[in-house]
Amino acid sequence: MGNQILRIAEMLAQESLNSQPANDFLRWDGIETEPLPEPVAASCKDNIYRYSDGSDTVHIRVGSIHSVKGETHSATLVLETFWHNHNLHSILDWLCNARRGCAGVGVRIRNRLKIHYVAMTRPSHLLCLAMKRTSLESADGEPNLELSKRLRDIGWRIVSV
Repeated sequence: MGNQILRIAEMLAQESLNSQPANDFLRWDGIETEPLPEPVAASCKDNIYRYSDGSDTVHIRVGSIHSVKGETHSATLVLETFWHNHNLHSILDWLCNARRGCAGVGVRIRNRLKIHYVAMTRPSHLLCLAMKRTSLESADGEPNLELSKRLRDIGWRIVSV
C-alpha cells in the first residue's frame, strides 16, 4: 500500500492502520496497476483520474453529482463548486443542523439541497466535503468557533489541509 494512501487513511481514522485487517480493507484488488501508455492515457475519456507514485496506482472516478445518482460507493468526496456563490457554503446552515426543510428558501437553494442530498447519500463508509476554509471563519477571518463546535457536535470532523 502506498505511503500516501496510508497517511490519508490514518488521518481520517485518527489511528494507526498498520494491521492485517486494515491492510486487507485498503488493498486495491482487481485494479490494473500498470500505467497506461502515454498516447492512450492522453486520449482516455473515461473520467478516471489515475495517480501513481511508482509502487502503487490509485484510480479515482470523477463525475458530477448527477452522474452517480442511484449508485453506492465506499467513499465520496464532494468538492465545493461555484455558481452564483459557493454551493456548500450556501447550505452550511443545513450541514450544521441550524436549519431544516426548504420552507422560505429560493429555487436555487432548494435545488442545491436536493443535489447535495443525492451526493451525501452515495457513500457507505466515508463522506468528505471539501470546502474553502473561509466558510468556517467569521467576517474578520478568525475561526468561527461556534460554527465549528456545532458541526463537531453533530458528528462532523473538521480537517484543514
